[in-house]
Amino acid sequence: MSSSTNKLLLSSILSHLQKSAPHSSSTPIPTSQILAAFNLAQSDLDEYVAGDERRMRVASLDLEAIFEAGVKIVEQKENEENSSPEFVAFINALTSRGYFKDSQGQPITKNSPAYNERFQKAKLRFKQKEGLTKQEGETHKNEGNELMRQKKYDEAIEAYKRAIQCDSSNAIYFCNMAAAYSNQQRYDEALEAAKKSFELDPKYSKAALRIGMALEKQNKTEEAHKFYKKALALEPDNEKYQEHVKRLDRPLANPFARGSGSGAPSGFPGMPDLSAMRDMFGGQGQGGMPDMSQMGDMFNNPQFMEMAQNLMQNDQFKRAAESMMQGMGFDPSQISESLVGAIEEDEEADNEKVQEMLRDIRTNGPEVIERYHQDPELKDVLDRARDRVMQNMPGISEMAQRYMGGGQ
Repeated sequence: MSSSTNKLLLSSILSHLQKSAPHSSSTPIPTSQILAAFNLAQSDLDEYVAGDERRMRVASLDLEAIFEAGVKIVEQKENEENSSPEFVAFINALTSRGYFKDSQGQPITKNSPAYNERFQKAKLRFKQKEGLTKQEGETHKNEGNELMRQKKYDEAIEAYKRAIQCDSSNAIYFCNMAAAYSNQQRYDEALEAAKKSFELDPKYSKAALRIGMALEKQNKTEEAHKFYKKALALEPDNEKYQEHVKRLDRPLANPFARGSGSGAPSGFPGMPDLSAMRDMFGGQGQGGMPDMSQMGDMFNNPQFMEMAQNLMQNDQFKRAAESMMQGMGFDPSQISESLVGAIEEDEEADNEKVQEMLRDIRTNGPEVIERYHQDPELKDVLDRARDRVMQNMPGISEMAQRYMGGGQ
């Protein structure tokens, strides 16, 4: 108990003693001796209590009323423990084995001293057993977290399931399992696990976030928005939650939807001819186009990355690229947000280095990403995010087919 709580409690006790002492008593309440035991003088205690409005309010509360309220809380908690399905099953098992019978084999009367003594011993055994079970649950959870870091999502899910078997009331286990499902694009299962987590702990902001992320992947943006706002309400200073809410505050449009025109222009003012790039990717696809079916592999091609870096340093190219994308109904800011969202979904999103990178991208734009490829750990995160964006936004391959060849 903190020293401040001690002082408030002492003040309440002294006040209670003064109020409850019989007026006819010739023996005064030894308040000075009680204060001396705590190395305090009455003036010190009065000055402490009067120094803060909250302390004055607490010290003035009726101690007897506080005690009665506390007893009710303890009794309510005890009743909840005694009626929990796990404890009832434990007591029933003991009863079936004759635990509540006397030496002659006769049932002991409920609520008798002998019954209550055995009941309390049984409860102590249950709590010890429950403590060991919860400890096992934490071991399985930690195992799952390590498997997540190794990208072994199937094994991680099984580890979280074992943790849940040990303690099905732990919201964190369900939320972690939702993250594992999300990394496998199993969004229905991710949503179910995240909802269970939030049901168990309605104040767990990460569970609300996971629900929102799963709903957004199912294109249920309005529902996702609601849960992002719930997460933010629980943690108003969380930058990640703020970004999610802000992103869905405006009506969402598919940043990679095709324009309404029937054909692609043969070029775009200011755009360089990139048709030579098709030779980098092992031949041609339909209509003389490069085969874009393995679009993600381009970003692992050093020739492509070198050319892309040189182009992105060219102001004329950047302006032309942005004009082209906007002309087709693309919003570059939403593309950047899609990448940020994909990084936030990564199993390493809570890593401090990843959080620092996200802050940099949000502040300075996606142009800063290249510097983070020098860090192997962050490069893995960026590669996974890129693959996730490519999988969820097939229109990007379509756009590349229309423009990288310089014609139809």
